[in-house]
Amino acid sequence: MGGPTTFFTVSDAAFFPATVALINSVRLMGSTDEVCVADAGLRSDQIERLRTHARVVQVGSAVPRNPQLLKPFASRLQPAGTVIVIDSDMILTGPVDDVVAMTEQGRICAYADPERDRWFLEWERLFDLPGPPRRQPYVSTNFVAFSTSSWPHLLEAWWEACGRVPPERTLLGGAANEDPLAQSDQDALNAVLMSRVPPEALTILPPDERPVPLRGRARVRDPRRLRVAVGDRPVRLLHRGGRWKPWEARSWWHARLDAYTRLFPRVTTGPDVALRLSPRELPMWMRSGSAGRMAMGGLDVLNTFTWTGVRAIRAAASRVRAARAR
Repeated sequence: MGGPTTFFTVSDAAFFPATVALINSVRLMGSTDEVCVADAGLRSDQIERLRTHARVVQVGSAVPRNPQLLKPFASRLQPAGTVIVIDSDMILTGPVDDVVAMTEQGRICAYADPERDRWFLEWERLFDLPGPPRRQPYVSTNFVAFSTSSWPHLLEAWWEACGRVPPERTLLGGAANEDPLAQSDQDALNAVLMSRVPPEALTILPPDERPVPLRGRARVRDPRRLRVAVGDRPVRLLHRGGRWKPWEARSWWHARLDAYTRLFPRVTTGPDVALRLSPRELPMWMRSGSAGRMAMGGLDVLNTFTWTGVRAIRAAASRVRAARAR
């Protein structure tokens, strides 16, 4: 089957440093595959810098208030071969050759979402599905890989489903998670997978390949070669999910030392990276060198202590409310 492999991601001005980290990590893994970036609000100078190492696609008036809904933008480009849709706040720490091999055998590869059982009968009406969605593992869209040769209409179906999601009904738009559309592009893709794709086509990748860095299970074994492991198992991806991003100065009170933040300076300012950021483009705690490590270490201690206290206060308040309700 074969064909080229292309990475597709979405970025804006705030996510530019993370997008640089993603592109550099792909190259440090030895991949020469094309990286394609949808411009969801990048500055002109950022676009020019990215264009030396990636293809930047202008989506113009199609930019929604929720950029996540642009995730299947590759459908507008009619790509051949293997499509890898990946979040721009991820660092690749292992090769994807085995995943590409599975896609060439007709598999759709993804990781299970923490909300593995998320499912709504309303998706049939909301996404105009051919029938009720079946129950199966609900997957994350931060890494999805498949071959357009095997699934030539999947991108289009996902794109069309995203177009049915009002931004105000998503988490980014302020909706509650109980809304059947709250997870935006994820709800759209899973509705498609649960109704238009046979269940045997979906391959759920091992969870330890994509651990949650803040839970402390992933350890950096070799920062130069981006070697990360959970126990003895190599890690393929590090993802900095959530609202607060450690490369943003406003997020200092959420900064924590973990595998992602340890590798971020190496993949953005290292001497051998394809696209190098100036240290001045990053907050002190995300820079390489002793000063950066000291800043991160100090914030890690402060924020660990602070948020441990906050959680304890919230738990005590919850117990008081429960006691009063009895």
